[in-house]
Amino acid sequence: MILVKTRKGNEFIVKSYLEERNIKADARPQGYLGLVIAYTDDLDEVLKIPEVEHAYKVNKKVEADLEKIVEACKEFAEEIKGCNSFAVETVRRGTHNFTSVDVNVKCVRALKELTGCDVNYKFPEKLIRVEIINKDAYLCLVDGKEIKRKYTPEKKSCLELFNKIVFVQMPYWGSLDGCYEMGKRIGRAAQSFEISKLIIANHDEINALEFYQFLKGVLEGIKARVFIQKRAYPREITQVQVTIENIFQVIRKLNPKKHLIIVTDPLGEQVTKVKDRLKRDLKNYEKIYIFAGSREGIPKGLFRFAHYVLDLAPGITFATEHTIPTSLISLYTIYSEEESL
Repeated sequence: MILVKTRKGNEFIVKSYLEERNIKADARPQGYLGLVIAYTDDLDEVLKIPEVEHAYKVNKKVEADLEKIVEACKEFAEEIKGCNSFAVETVRRGTHNFTSVDVNVKCVRALKELTGCDVNYKFPEKLIRVEIINKDAYLCLVDGKEIKRKYTPEKKSCLELFNKIVFVQMPYWGSLDGCYEMGKRIGRAAQSFEISKLIIANHDEINALEFYQFLKGVLEGIKARVFIQKRAYPREITQVQVTIENIFQVIRKLNPKKHLIIVTDPLGEQVTKVKDRLKRDLKNYEKIYIFAGSREGIPKGLFRFAHYVLDLAPGITFATEHTIPTSLISLYTIYSEEESL
């Protein structure tokens, strides 16, 4: 028996494709969306269906009683012995006199006493998934290598780089609605990457009302993204600081020995031409200042003060709100290559 998880609405599609393979299946068991039970042990065959997001071979099925689940977990002790670590994860559907946490705690305690193995919920070598559907509990022993996590030791966090970055953005001007909407998009982008600071900098006077709408959009975009991040991330979120400065004064105060200065402009060099030197500099400099234009480009006099003038997308001019994502993803790609060498 295999417990299949799919997107809500795809249950009967999965069931149909399984039955084409002569595999009996139960879509939405006991009315629960996103689930299919396939009556086969051929996991490879089930995984050939693209609508299948996760598939777990059921090793044991018992009554959804806490003590019976614990006893069933104990039967995995021999397979867990010798592993560096293990964990138990429970998903409970229905009404019971215990919680998912109760199952995890009691099962882990029992297995730890039997095996002496360490418990690691982030990156276990073995994982016991306990899937409870009303009166039934399905226990699946999963190899830790098959668990897809957002954050793993092999992935170098991009925040190490992004937290060093100060983005110097020239303001967008034009219609009031356009200023506000563009500001909101730029604010969301800056917060998404959790950069150190966003400096809104212009070289000349600008209409106060247009600037107000733009700045209002930036701040609201940051606030909206922070709200989403706090709900989605299991870590503390750093809200981007926003300041307003004159772009010429920004460049004057920078120390080229401590601050890496990058200007983005179509007149610049292609990133691949300077990649090796840029790798080293991204790692070694304390702060990285990236200057980006808007409806006007960066004043040409600033080019002389930059370590790099980069053309991020030769042959095209991308929209203002795309500058932050394009710049940071390009730089992180180079930076991560440096870390992996």
